[in-house]
Amino acid sequence: MRLLLAAVAAGAIALSVWAWREDWPKYRRLQSHGRAVDGWVTAREPERGLIHYSFNAQERVYSGVGRSPRELAEGDRIVVFYIPGNPAISAPGDPQEYIGKQNHILAAAVFLGSALIGLFLWRELKRAGP
Repeated sequence: MRLLLAAVAAGAIALSVWAWREDWPKYRRLQSHGRAVDGWVTAREPERGLIHYSFNAQERVYSGVGRSPRELAEGDRIVVFYIPGNPAISAPGDPQEYIGKQNHILAAAVFLGSALIGLFLWRELKRAGP
């Protein structure tokens, strides 16, 4: 049981760190410096919740892969945010919405990890006695 609690707590904290390091900086940058353009869905990966999309920027067509906030079909029009200095950095949808969802997931993972560590320590202290 102790090993399971430790593994779940470590997993929750690792997920939080990964989400913060990987996604959060990209979406903060898109939120603060990004430009919105019309794009279109080029393919779907429903089993993974991903869409492939393209958009026009600086007289070129760029493509990317990202999560879709709703069910989309190939050819559907979407809003894409990209960094004007580097259009290869892009994402479908509003980065502010994504950051809000990410913050909830991050907070839940940190809370769960902390609660499990607290439970583990409480059990160990109770077992050790006064």
